[in-house]
Amino acid sequence: MSQIYRKKSNLVAISLFLFILGLAMTLSIFVGKGEQLPFDIWSGVIFHDVVGKLFHYITDLGSRRVVIVFTLLIVGFLLVKRAWLAASMMFLGVYFGNELNEAIKGIVKRDRPSSIESIHDAGYSFPSGHAMVAVICYSLAAYFVTRYIQSETFKLLISISTFILVFFIGITRYILSAHYLTDVIGGFLFGIVFVMVWIALHRVLSTLRLFSPPRDREENIL
Repeated sequence: MSQIYRKKSNLVAISLFLFILGLAMTLSIFVGKGEQLPFDIWSGVIFHDVVGKLFHYITDLGSRRVVIVFTLLIVGFLLVKRAWLAASMMFLGVYFGNELNEAIKGIVKRDRPSSIESIHDAGYSFPSGHAMVAVICYSLAAYFVTRYIQSETFKLLISISTFILVFFIGITRYILSAHYLTDVIGGFLFGIVFVMVWIALHRVLSTLRLFSPPRDREENIL
């Protein structure tokens, strides 16, 4: 029975992966052709100073400096736990995720919105680096850290918090006129695809036991 359930779970995971990958590639083709989707029509919205500052603080959580510091903290935690494979894949996942984002931007070459004066960002627009790297960084952190947590409630809380954080980091890029909405959606989609591949790779490598001590052993912290 468990074997049948496992096969069905794998089929669902593969189907979801292919669906998200297809969406990401389709969006890339539209953007690469210079297509403007309805929700990309820019409108100037004036926000209150306090709200504007809040959006800037949130968007900074996806900035390079914050992502680097956060990644190193998670890597440090995993090294303390002697989880060599997890620590390596956390670091390399964020690094290669950022490189993939730059590569896709170089292929699509979409210019930033014309109303970008308020945000001093350089480079191409699609997909949003903040959205994509935030998905990769915070999702991988949640995945590796929750392996050491016994409480299902706390695991769920971390998962929900990660989803909310990543969503708001991405959406502030649109609100602050740093990206088109399709850039943010593309960042989310490519980020999810990368995370799915990276987690699958981690699980495969874990079974090979290439790293000692025992497979990123999971000592409960909660």
